[in-house]
Amino acid sequence: MFEQISIRPALPTEAHLLSAIATRTFQDAFADSSDPADIADYLRDHCSAKCFAHELANQNNLFLLAFAAETSAKTISDKTTSAKTTAPIGYAKLRKSSPAHPTESCISGAHPIELERLYVENAAIGQGVGAQRMQACLNQAKSMAYDTLWLGVWEHNARALKFYQSWGFEAVGSHVFVVGSDEQNDLIMQKSLS
Repeated sequence: MFEQISIRPALPTEAHLLSAIATRTFQDAFADSSDPADIADYLRDHCSAKCFAHELANQNNLFLLAFAAETSAKTISDKTTSAKTTAPIGYAKLRKSSPAHPTESCISGAHPIELERLYVENAAIGQGVGAQRMQACLNQAKSMAYDTLWLGVWEHNARALKFYQSWGFEAVGSHVFVVGSDEQNDLIMQKSLS
């Protein structure tokens, strides 16, 4: 059980850390519903350390890493317990619009920002990590004066759809998301931040 969760921006030197968590969480989320060759292609093209180094260098991207402290049962003088810091258990990526990656036309709001990725380790699902990362993303977007947060989510990912709906996101369109050779339909969802 995670007693404390901390969220911080990824450092420019943490491409390997992001690659490792992105690879694990993407495989966990989609390995059962996608062809293994398509998953391997996607991971190679989008989750390598080289890809993340490039993304971390881009001023339009902001990565947030989630870390947990697990309480151990070690007791000192029957009064204190010690906490042990673990590896990242999740991450999120916010992406500002740019000419190379324009905002989808169905998104409303004068100043939108995309929540491009929001993933968590399977072991942390149901322990509040997703909620804390979502709140951190909302806070970050508001602090940068964005008025809309939008995202794409696979139309068959019922758990993710339910999560986003619980945060007030509404479907406003769709687009194609390619995993290897598989063209999937993602629903575009948005939430007003004003």
